[in-house]
Amino acid sequence: MDRAYTKVVVFALFLCLYALTSPETIDLTVSRSDLGRHLKNAELLLCQSSPFREYFTPTSISYAQPNFELINHHWLADIVFFLAWRVGDFEGLNAVLHSARALAFGLVYLIAQWAAGLPLAVTLAVCLMPSVRARASVRPEIFTLIT
Repeated sequence: MDRAYTKVVVFALFLCLYALTSPETIDLTVSRSDLGRHLKNAELLLCQSSPFREYFTPTSISYAQPNFELINHHWLADIVFFLAWRVGDFEGLNAVLHSARALAFGLVYLIAQWAAGLPLAVTLAVCLMPSVRARASVRPEIFTLIT
């Protein structure tokens, strides 16, 4: 069998294995989920006519420190989540979450395969699968896995 064909087949099998073992539901009742805040922040950014600077230094987010200047470093993730939610409701958010995870998994696998070869890439992929799924909620940090 051709070596390049073997690499493609192994990669496809790992992505399928990852996709089959990854589905989970988004639990919106968990108090530590900031999904509502992320969706509202993006709505304010996209739908209001307020100046850009005012959005990034809101005084309405913090009750304890209303005069504290805030830089929202999650703004791009907020927008991605909001658009996915508007287009596909919570199922769309779930699709974005799993797509980002699969992309991160695939990129790490391909880099490992290029740098160290197929056997080590397969070993790393098996070890990496649980850590890519470590956070079971829609969070901006999911995009950190891709970078």
